Amino acid sequence: MPIAYLLSPISCSLFPVPCSLSIVKSFQMRSLTSSRIIRPKISTMPRQSNQATTYLEIYQLAVEKKASKTRITSHRKAKSYYLSATRSDRRTN
Repeated sequence: MPIAYLLSPISCSLFPVPCSLSIVKSFQMRSLTSSRIIRPKISTMPRQSNQATTYLEIYQLAVEKKASKTRITSHRKAKSYYLSATRSDRRTN
């Protein structure tokens, strides 16, 4: 079912108006999903299992493990710094 709108030159906004006015823009509401095909991203598609993909997965896990260890170390340093700062604040007060 078509819906008509008039672009008002005074306020520059859209107002519902009857179709008999001069400046009319008419369009139909339709489903966007039916008009286009959604294709999966390449990164989400599963790889074929072979030796290269096995090595790639091992490498990715090793990199993730290293990053996790670095994060844990920095959290421990921050925690110990925070605890030592709060202990020294308690001593001075």
